[in-house]
Amino acid sequence: MSEPVQEKLSLGTKILYGAPSVAGAAMAIPVAIHVNPFYSDTVLVPLAWVALASALARVLDAIIDPFVGWLSDHTHTRWGRRRPWIAVAAPIAAIVFVALFTPPTWLTNSGAAVWFGTMMMLFFTLNMLYGLPHAALGPELTLDYHERSSLFSVREGFALVGTIVAVIVP
Repeated sequence: MSEPVQEKLSLGTKILYGAPSVAGAAMAIPVAIHVNPFYSDTVLVPLAWVALASALARVLDAIIDPFVGWLSDHTHTRWGRRRPWIAVAAPIAAIVFVALFTPPTWLTNSGAAVWFGTMMMLFFTLNMLYGLPHAALGPELTLDYHERSSLFSVREGFALVGTIVAVIVP
């Protein structure tokens, strides 16, 4: 039996694959920790509405996940299956993230609740549209066990940097 070919990924490829995890983590942490108190305490949306909007956004996220996986698996472009989703959804997710934390000041409580729910649903949908294809791209870059481990270590290192940024900035 012959030995499998040892594929080596360049450091540049590992960095290009891992670097988006800085932004992903830097956006996910504030949404997980700060957005609900921001809307209830600063924007003054009733907490029950904040909880309902958050729950609906997570339910939509759970429903859409398998569909996004199917879309990503069945996309055929000259850039591959995953890259178009990452390229389109990531910048839009960043815009929605900013919109989530900057609701118009003229909104009423119910308008702010609708804004919050809409932005949360859009954020989680877009996060899935770039996050799932990005995660699926890693195993497609190399079949070598050690290279994959190295690739995912670089990605997680960047995610740690994003987490630290998200903790320090507020």
